[in-house]
Amino acid sequence: MSRVVGGGDFGNFLTITAIPDSTFKSEITSLISSGTGVVGKLVTIATSGNYTVTSAAANAKPDGDVIAYERDAVNTYVLTCRIWGYTDSNSVYHPAHCIRNFDYAGTPARGYQILVSSSTYHDVIATSTTGIGKILGKDVPTTGYVDVIF
Repeated sequence: MSRVVGGGDFGNFLTITAIPDSTFKSEITSLISSGTGVVGKLVTIATSGNYTVTSAAANAKPDGDVIAYERDAVNTYVLTCRIWGYTDSNSVYHPAHCIRNFDYAGTPARGYQILVSSSTYHDVIATSTTGIGKILGKDVPTTGYVDVIF
């Protein structure tokens, strides 16, 4: 039996729980009130908060899409997003494979890349130009740790 061509391959994407930034939150509210779907909306990873996404801009490289959403108790939305890539702080696009949690030294910022800390060799430090990955969350699950997407 031959394989049917077209329609894509479902594969295995990285799935995360994310929060929309304030602009995307307003857009989602408008989409819902107008009866337009939120599922399938293309997103990019934002740096305004831990695990934050925003609506993909025109002509931008999307990082993923929304596959589910719900309203939460603090009057925002919790999104389930399928992430297939990310743009690092050097504007280089990479496929996404996993998220890893690290101890950090210094003062990392979301959106930055990481390097090995020279003081401990098991902590990481943030850099905006020469590292790897992209910091998605700072002080998660507790102070002193960062989540990095690769």
